[in-house]
This record gives sequence, C-alpha cells and structure tokens, in this order.
Amino acid sequence: MKYLFLIFCLILCFCYYAEDPGYCSNPPKLSKRELLFSAQEGVDSVVVNTQYWWFEISMKNSSECEFWGRESDPDYCNNNYCRGNDLMKIECPWFSVTRTGEYTLIVSVNQNETGEERKQSIGMRSGNCGIAFSITQSVE
Repeated sequence: MKYLFLIFCLILCFCYYAEDPGYCSNPPKLSKRELLFSAQEGVDSVVVNTQYWWFEISMKNSSECEFWGRESDPDYCNNNYCRGNDLMKIECPWFSVTRTGEYTLIVSVNQNETGEERKQSIGMRSGNCGIAFSITQSVE
C-alpha cells in the first residue's frame, strides 16, 4: 500500500512540474491592438482589462528613450500616477506612452516630418502573459 501511495505521489509531482512555466492561461485584453496616426501630432488611449500589468522594455531603439517610474525617478511618482515599482512612462524622440491609471495608458506622437512611416511595438506583461500593441504614424 505504501508503494502504491508513493507511485501516486510521483505521478502527481511529475504532472505538476511538466506544466510549461511560460504558459499563459488568461492573457490581458487591450481595447486596441494598433494605434494609427496621421503625420500630424496626435493622442490616443489604450485600456487594459486588468490592473496587474507592466511595460516590457524590449523595443527597437530603446536606447533613445527615457523611462520613468518610482525606481528611476521617485519625484515623478509624487505628481503622477504610479503603482508599485512599475515603469509608468516611456518617452522616445517621436512618441510617448504614459500609464495614467490602473487600466489606462495614453499614447502621443509628434508631427512626422521624416518622410517615412514610423512604427513601434510596445510590449506589456501580466504574470506569465505577454501582449503588445503597435503605434503606426503615416507620412501624410
């Protein structure tokens, strides 16, 4: 009987550890997956269906950007919405993304005078789940 119990426990442990740790059972939902802007300056928003998310900094040309949050600039959180130690604002040469509440972020773009379409993907995480939305700005 002890051996049967031991075999059962081993099978149960194996099943528990066989689950992929990167498995995402409930990915966050975004109100928009793509923000389209004309060549003029513009502002738009994205709403996330959960408050437990954070930015994932894996953007192309991220070295040109500045990132704000409690750890990077404690004074920023005194006058702006901050949650924990999460990053709350990304400011790049042609766009910025700011978390303005638990569920909302605001995206703004500068006027596009480059003569080329501009595009950037913004990654977000919620637990083991990853999701992204894109910012596209046309030349006209």
